[in-house]
Parts: sequence; structure tokens; C-alpha cells
Amino acid sequence: MIEYKQIIVEYTRHNKLLNETNFYDFMNHGYDPVSNLLDKDFIMKREASLYLKLLENIDTNNKNILDVGCGRGGGVALYKKYFNFKDVSGCDITDANIDYAKSKHKNINFKVANAENLTYDKHSFDIITNVESMSLYINQTKFLKNIVKLLKPNGLFICTDCSYRSLETFYKNQHLFKSVEVKDITANVATACLKNIEEYSKWQDSKAKTFTLGMLKEKYENYYSRKDVFNIFYCAPGATA
Repeated sequence: MIEYKQIIVEYTRHNKLLNETNFYDFMNHGYDPVSNLLDKDFIMKREASLYLKLLENIDTNNKNILDVGCGRGGGVALYKKYFNFKDVSGCDITDANIDYAKSKHKNINFKVANAENLTYDKHSFDIITNVESMSLYINQTKFLKNIVKLLKPNGLFICTDCSYRSLETFYKNQHLFKSVEVKDITANVATACLKNIEEYSKWQDSKAKTFTLGMLKEKYENYYSRKDVFNIFYCAPGATA
């Protein structure tokens, strides 16, 4: 599809900018407060905290997890480091993202894949996550149906996303899940953007810095005004999944 080709081109361009640094493992807008799992000198700690927030109070012992739209792999690496999963996997539509993830984060199953046409075996995963990615998908309902097929019967889908369109899609497709719990974290993400603007302004000048600050300023205004809304969705598959 032409729309996905455009997304791939855009995120390939982003990668070239972000590769100016050796720490830019995340492509999300962050979460505040910062997770107490992280060292205080962790770079991009608020972006990391968004991933860690998703698994707060979730049983991960000896389970399989997949992150769809894993970007540059930083979140998946956190899953491996801080939780006791049996197996950790990540996929993304952009080759440049997966190339970086494979080079930086070892012993994780990364592959290139379209979220609407995932090729993993049915009932492969106990937990599937999706971070700030679903808002870009053309057919969000098709994606959710894919997720239901991949989850084990007692599995859990955890999605965090940044648009009213995604919120509406989840409500429209509640029948796919036994339960859907929605948690609004818009204020937390807005605060993270604001604090990161102050912190990242101290970075050495680069195209990556200029790009990041511009993006954060735009996102802060959108979240502060609630032009966009940011939610976490905790979804259990239905009996017929």
C-alpha cells in the first residue's frame, strides 16, 4: 500500500537522524513519573518508563511477549532486562528500525512485519504490546483481529496510543475481547514531553536534537490541549479467540 510505503520512507529518514547518537533506542513521547526500575542517569528515561508502565503489576513469569511496532528495539530490550519472560520478540514494518534493533539488542527475536499481516503462529503469545504505533495503521480493526488470533486464550494485549481514532476503534471492536480496560495517561505524557524539552535542550547540537525538540513541543501542545488523547488499553481475548 502506498500509505505504508510513505511511513517506511519517513521512519527510514528518522533513523538516519537518530543514528547521530549512540543512545536513541526509543521513538515514543514518554511517561512521567520515571520508573523506579531505572538508574537515575538512564538516558531517555521517560521514554523507557512508558514501556515499563505497561507491565506494572502484570505476571510475566516464564511467558512469551511480542512487541508490535517495536521501533528501534529499546522497549523490547527493557522487557528482557527487567522481567522474567521465557521469550521476547519484536517486529516493525521499517527495515532500518529492525536493522538497528538487531545490531544493538542481542538475544531478542526481531523481524520485519506489517502489523496488519502478522505471520506468527496462532496462540503464540501470552502478552502482546503496541506502543504509539496503532495510530499509524490504515486498518486498525484488521490489526486487532490479528492480535486476537496470536494471543493465547488467557493472554493479554496491552496497547498505548495517542489518538482519538484509536480510542474509537477499540470501543467499536470491544466484542473481540472478553474485557477492555482503558486508562487515560494524557497528563502523564504531556508532563514527560515538557520535562524532556527542558532536559534535551542541553544536548549537543545536532539534527537529532532539532528533530526531537520540534516533535516534543508539538506533542506537548497537542496533549496539554487534549487535541490528542493518550490511553493504555488492557485487553483480554474473548472465548472464541
